Amino acid sequence: KYGQTSEVVNAYVENIMSFQTIGGTQPARIHDFYEKLRFNVQSLETMGKLRQANGYVRMTIDKLPGIRGDLVPLFQLHRKQTQS
Repeated sequence: KYGQTSEVVNAYVENIMSFQTIGGTQPARIHDFYEKLRFNVQSLETMGKLRQANGYVRMTIDKLPGIRGDLVPLFQLHRKQTQS
């Protein structure tokens, strides 16, 4: 399973997509969500495959409706900085 890069990338992306939606502002659950997301994103970045997961950013943000309004400007700023 871990010998094929595409299978490993798919596993990380599936992990991200399987995160549960967190309603409201629940700091402990949001922190756990962040830690899991960070691990998967850093793993993809290390493999040089993070661009393959960029299309899932919006769906991931939508899983945090209680703080979505705070996150969207941060992601837009990050996108502008990485495109320059």
